[in-house]
Amino acid sequence: MPLYDTDSSSTNTALLMVLGTHRSGTSLTTHILSLLGGHVSEKLVGAKQSNIGGHFEDAEIIEITKAIELKIRRPHFNVLGILPISGKDLTSNRFDAEKKALEEILIRNISAGPPPWIMKDPRSQRLLPLWNELLDKNNISTQIVTCLRNPEAAIRSRSARNNLPENMSQLIWLTEMAELVVNTNGNLGIVIEFESLIQDPVSTLSAVKHRLPAPLQHDSKDLMSRLSGIVSRDQVHFSTSEKSLLWPDTREFYQVIVESSLGQADDRMTQARRRMLQIARGHLEKLEVLSGFLGDQEWLTDRLIFTDRQLVRERQKLEQTTKKLQNYKTATVRKLMQLEGISSLSADVLSKSSKAADFYRSLI
Repeated sequence: MPLYDTDSSSTNTALLMVLGTHRSGTSLTTHILSLLGGHVSEKLVGAKQSNIGGHFEDAEIIEITKAIELKIRRPHFNVLGILPISGKDLTSNRFDAEKKALEEILIRNISAGPPPWIMKDPRSQRLLPLWNELLDKNNISTQIVTCLRNPEAAIRSRSARNNLPENMSQLIWLTEMAELVVNTNGNLGIVIEFESLIQDPVSTLSAVKHRLPAPLQHDSKDLMSRLSGIVSRDQVHFSTSEKSLLWPDTREFYQVIVESSLGQADDRMTQARRRMLQIARGHLEKLEVLSGFLGDQEWLTDRLIFTDRQLVRERQKLEQTTKKLQNYKTATVRKLMQLEGISSLSADVLSKSSKAADFYRSLI
């Protein structure tokens, strides 16, 4: 594992890697960090309805990491996505072609602008053993930023966006966070809470300013001007509810993550970090049993992946149909407005004709 920068005055950090589960504020955080300094990739994934502010993800990296997920039978937003990914598998020569392509993108982007290059890919924490190999090989000084959001809100948001049962979204959240904790050995770097970032972005960033790379360190006044109009409470589409959907394991895991990352450096933080690693490893070990079973049932995993692709195609067709209906509705409203205009004009003409007829009769 590469040695991540911890020096608050570091000017040598070449890569700022933004990690976190889906719907945890990684896009917003990447956007904000890019405004403070450094640079993002030129070829970014475009904005979508589910993320109108933009994803800030390298389009080439996304295509490669998606292909890796399919190759190891761990596609996102599929029941197979709840299963852990083997670090040994990722660092084997099975992925030499993908690693070579990612290495070229990594080096190209780091040298493309002022440091650091800010990289965000929602699969990074799951594929971190592969990334660590590339970072070690090229001696790239790296700093981690972990985005953390209340899991209940993140789970509800994921379920709504991807039409997933909340229990499945919760399992995926647990697996993603467990792999992030284990793959970093509990060193989550700079942790930024989504709720705090939305409520008070200046104070949230000021609290971690001393840990950011030197080019990204700004005073409060400068932060306010740079972040004007970027952060809004409208970006919180889902929050917690009175009746929590979280399982006891999920709730405890989240609590110890917060205590180990955002608390004061004392014995309690050390104990929380130890417990965080224990929960993460325990969760992944339980899933290894299921993973072993499915590994012997290739026909089942193939069927699950095939079904997932079918669902994606059907969802795309539904979105296209919805868009056509919206266009038809807009065109219909426009036609009705035109007809109303013609009707009004006709009524005006009839009124004037009636007045003309009355005037003519008065002359006779």
